[in-house]
Amino acid sequence: FEAPVQEVTAPGTAGEFGVLPNHVTFLGSLEIGEFRLRTAQGEQRLAVRGGFAEVANNVMTVLVEDAVFAKDVD
Repeated sequence: FEAPVQEVTAPGTAGEFGVLPNHVTFLGSLEIGEFRLRTAQGEQRLAVRGGFAEVANNVMTVLVEDAVFAKDVD
């Protein structure tokens, strides 16, 4: 997924965390859980399994073992 977002909520290993514009530089590990992206068009939800998230200069890069959009889960 690559697009401008207003907010991200992710399942961190130390607990759920949120990222807004102009967030401080951040590197964290991810747990299995729900990853939410709020965009101008609405909210996107993904199921993710493990990985890492980095935030720097208003860009969030996420590397996960597996990710599936909620609408694609049976």
